[in-house]
Amino acid sequence: MLSILKHGSRAQGAWTRFAMMVSLVLMTAVGMAADGKKAGGTDVKPPETAQKQVAPAQALVNINTANLGELQKLPRVGVKTAQRIIDFRAENGKFQTVEELMNVKGIGEKTFDRLKPLITI
Repeated sequence: MLSILKHGSRAQGAWTRFAMMVSLVLMTAVGMAADGKKAGGTDVKPPETAQKQVAPAQALVNINTANLGELQKLPRVGVKTAQRIIDFRAENGKFQTVEELMNVKGIGEKTFDRLKPLITI
């Protein structure tokens, strides 16, 4: 970018100052992450630790035994869909495969693909 700006122009000077500020911010952030401390001396959690706390491993939901509330914890499954799963189970017996879930009204291939890693029988 600097090569297309005229040497000594205001734009080049502004761009250079901006680039220096960005570099300073990045070096400060890297330094904080490396020693685990903020500038004030307080501890900073490493990003991977914070991420683990935000997204803990989710237990699989057994579609043969889950109640209404447990089914609603699944993405794209509200009260109506959860009730349809329970009704389907009551009318047809236990699911023999997780793919049978697509026989429930409101659960198509796309929804099933989102649910598959989260469910079991």
